[in-house]
Amino acid sequence: MAPVIDVHTHMQTDEYVKLLEQHGGPTYPLKAVTGGLRAIHLHDAPFVTPVPEMFDYPARLKMMDTVGSGHRARRCGPQAPNSTITG
Repeated sequence: MAPVIDVHTHMQTDEYVKLLEQHGGPTYPLKAVTGGLRAIHLHDAPFVTPVPEMFDYPARLKMMDTVGSGHRARRCGPQAPNSTITG
């Protein structure tokens, strides 16, 4: 079986959420959604709902190893919705 490279894990950091709270403005506000969570919105449309599992890197990496995602590439450093990795 070919190796799996997981590049889409939806990981978040507390610092990133705090930056959105402070600077997300009308473009990327955090708003309450059904179930008592807050979602990152693009204007008025929710597109990512941070859940506790998105903040637990060791648990996420362990889960990826368990399901066989042996190779992973994750973006470190500043995050931005709809960002593009180039280079």
